[in-house]
Amino acid sequence: MYHSGIGMRAYLLLGIFGLSLIPSANAAEWSLDGRLNQNVSYEDNVNMSKDNKQGSFVYDLTPILNANYRAQHSEVTASASYGIQRYTELPERDRDKQNYSLSGRYFTERASYSLSSSYRKEPSRNTADTDSGDFATNADRSTWSVAPAISYRMTPQDSLSVQGSYGENTYSNQDLSDNSNAVFNLSWSRQWTERYSGGLSTGYYRYESEPSLLGVSNSILSNSYSLNLLNNYIFSEKWKLQVNLGYRYTETENRLSIGAAINQGSHGFVGDASLQYTGEAFTASMGVNQSLQPDGQGQLNQKAGVNLGFGYRFTERLSTALQFSYLNSEAIGGLSQLLGNQRQNINISPSVNYRLAADWVLGASYRLRLQEESLGNGMTDSNTIMLTLGYNWQGFSLSR
Repeated sequence: MYHSGIGMRAYLLLGIFGLSLIPSANAAEWSLDGRLNQNVSYEDNVNMSKDNKQGSFVYDLTPILNANYRAQHSEVTASASYGIQRYTELPERDRDKQNYSLSGRYFTERASYSLSSSYRKEPSRNTADTDSGDFATNADRSTWSVAPAISYRMTPQDSLSVQGSYGENTYSNQDLSDNSNAVFNLSWSRQWTERYSGGLSTGYYRYESEPSLLGVSNSILSNSYSLNLLNNYIFSEKWKLQVNLGYRYTETENRLSIGAAINQGSHGFVGDASLQYTGEAFTASMGVNQSLQPDGQGQLNQKAGVNLGFGYRFTERLSTALQFSYLNSEAIGGLSQLLGNQRQNINISPSVNYRLAADWVLGASYRLRLQEESLGNGMTDSNTIMLTLGYNWQGFSLSR
């Protein structure tokens, strides 16, 4: 079901670079900058176990390099990072991390054509909150994706866009299940007033995986269709509201290693809403969302979440923030749905940051993580204290 994709990725990279080679008689600009992120933390329950809790100090170092090329009608952006993650008490969890992205865009007065791709490799545990829920696995997660898009401004107020994407998630051992997904979206938007814009979008989502649960292998194919209403309103320079609401229908075919195939259907609301406030010293944001997302257990899940964020800047150097997130994950197909598998994740994290110099930032934070599973460990928790030191390299730029 999955292909190496090496040739496809090579053509993709050539295509993105090709967007930047379109002749331009006007000035072009190249820029290069970077960041160095490092942190030391202590987590008291690395595996999110209920009884056998294991704690460890963790050191994380990630350098990031960004490059950009921009001309009158084209732009190419690239980013690369290669970091390390080391555990003092659990050396078997030591890993390297990689993240690469490349995107290109060609645009005219009315039209825009873009193509982007990314590759990421990291410990599966780092994304377990939103992915598998398995913090005890030693698996690495590799993700690659490609996303073309075209938008066209039909009138000064109306725009039409077509977007697509294809991605694969693979895991380094059999604890978790590889999966692939493809998305197609067609949308129309209109600037109704100076402050309000809205429109319609329709989408198609395809998901494939081959998980194994309770010793039973299962080939899953899901096709989902959705229709959405798009709304954006700017109250003032400080307040912004966005509401996208839709409805989806999903068909899932399960081919089990034993017994006959099982066909399942589900439907429900999808969408997201966010409210943002940006003041001189105080910022706040609130968001709710519900969407379909794959996970490392080989299931397609309906995920409903709430996010709250607050920030306050005391001085030009000293600032503080508070983040809260809640996520409910529920399988909509496969054996997990038949067994009623459901998971809730909560994260609460206050932090404080101090700018030592123009390019150096020192931070301290605390995180409380809670997870409850209907199947498995039940309710588990962990506490993490972290110190961070970041450096922003301003880089340089060249023009012609």
